[in-house]
Amino acid sequence: MLTIRLRRGGAKHKPYYRLVVSDSRRRPTSSYLDEVGLYNPHTDPPELKVDLDKVAEWVKPGACFGFQAILRNRVPRNRKDLADLAFTADVIFPGGLNPRLEELVAAVNPRWEILELRTQRECYGRTTGEWLRRLRLHETTIRQKWGDQVFVDYERYLDTCVRAFAAHWSSDVQMKLRRID
Repeated sequence: MLTIRLRRGGAKHKPYYRLVVSDSRRRPTSSYLDEVGLYNPHTDPPELKVDLDKVAEWVKPGACFGFQAILRNRVPRNRKDLADLAFTADVIFPGGLNPRLEELVAAVNPRWEILELRTQRECYGRTTGEWLRRLRLHETTIRQKWGDQVFVDYERYLDTCVRAFAAHWSSDVQMKLRRID
């Protein structure tokens, strides 16, 4: 059976990832059949390319796959919230801009049919709230091991995420797609 997965490359502490098609029965580090995309988190902005036409060549008509993405939704109306969202895009994910739902729908056409589409805004809001709770629970350890700035930045990021999901600025979407011809 074939699988599409991320394959790590690059130097220590400076990875990049190839999106590859490989045999699921073989080790992830073994040779792969084709490269269908890449993700480089070290470029500005981070580079993510997926060739959906190439993916469609490997997936038989009628085959399904799923993916998940964080969506942008409404825009906050006060300066602090706007500044916190800008901080997330500029510091945590430099140059990052979450897609809107209609952009994802347009990207999967004409080769893919959307079978299921679920938004998980409330669930993902609870998840990021739990991550924030655990971050704060381990504040002393994090500050000692990685420094004050790492703690401050990630606390601000997770707090912004919790508020973004609660206020409908962001959502989480899960899609199940089927190849069509």
